[in-house]
Amino acid sequence: MEFLKSKAKGELMNYLKKVYACEDFLSDFVVAKGSKKNKIWIMSKELIEFDYGKIKLDSAGLYFGREDSGKIRLSIEGAQIVGKSAKKNIVYLDEVELSKYIKGENVKPSEIIICEEGEYVLVKYKEDVVGCGKFKEGILINILPKSRKITKFN
Repeated sequence: MEFLKSKAKGELMNYLKKVYACEDFLSDFVVAKGSKKNKIWIMSKELIEFDYGKIKLDSAGLYFGREDSGKIRLSIEGAQIVGKSAKKNIVYLDEVELSKYIKGENVKPSEIIICEEGEYVLVKYKEDVVGCGKFKEGILINILPKSRKITKFN
């Protein structure tokens, strides 16, 4: 696990601001990159002050997302944090679409807020952020991990 320096942390925040038009929230956190799959973790500043000695960490804090072909693929929790202040790249689902999404299906969203083709978007149901997906040709491509899908929903 490697803790990001101020410059790299700033670049990450600038990317998030550009894609989601969100406010700066990373200044309150320490950001680290895991050694596996370009995973990004965020944690409170107090966690970095702990003396880890010779312990090798693979992860710590909250899994925020991962780098994927020059883009950031947010975790559900990462999407919820970004979604608090995001103003673009958001899709809203109605109850039927949400049911399909949670089961792992691709859906055509009922409402689209300034979504860019091929970009990762925040998925909302009413005012709740329920995840992240990829927006392609007007369709929300489902990227929920198997462990987060619900096969029996309504």
